[in-house]
Amino acid sequence: MIVVGYTDDVPIHTFRFKDNFVLSEARAHAVVKILDKWIDNPGRLEYIGAGDSHPIAFPASRASNRRIEVTYIPEG
Repeated sequence: MIVVGYTDDVPIHTFRFKDNFVLSEARAHAVVKILDKWIDNPGRLEYIGAGDSHPIAFPASRASNRRIEVTYIPEG
């Protein structure tokens, strides 16, 4: 399973997150930590931060770009 975190295009710079890529990676990692408790084979979980690299909405609805996508990849 691959978990990808995304952000909108508004720049962020805080003590915890230096940029949108760090924030998106933290989002994906948070989901993996939750899934880790429910998955039989947690070693199959991967996470990636993609920042604002793949927007699905334009500025009027930029909240849609702050998302997590989970892709299941069957074994074998």
